[in-house]
Amino acid sequence: LGMTEDDVKKVHKSAMFKMRMAFGRSRKPVDPNKKAKKAPSGPKATIADLENHLESLEDSKAQQVVSHIEGMKGMEKKDAAAVAVLLGMTEEDVKKMHKSAMFKLRMTFGRARKEKESADVATAA
Repeated sequence: LGMTEDDVKKVHKSAMFKMRMAFGRSRKPVDPNKKAKKAPSGPKATIADLENHLESLEDSKAQQVVSHIEGMKGMEKKDAAAVAVLLGMTEEDVKKMHKSAMFKLRMTFGRARKEKESADVATAA
């Protein structure tokens, strides 16, 4: 061919780059096992923290479910089956309602914490 080894490497590299670009692949392969980096989160919400936001749940039945399962408002902790019998619901419905309500409580707690941090920064400045 009359080309040096370096010239062959350059041509090969250029051709490979053009092929990758034509097929829409990135230059480096993506490792499917590598987790994406997340922003650092604040401290985890405790049950006591979430209890302060229990009234933010609009559904009173959801409040009761969470209170009974998590032992809030001075109640003793109960399992989902016992709460289902107590409230006249299916165990599956209780578990679903508990999961949804806990998510809402954590989101409310996170928003309140963020607002508090913003207010603290504003007063410090």
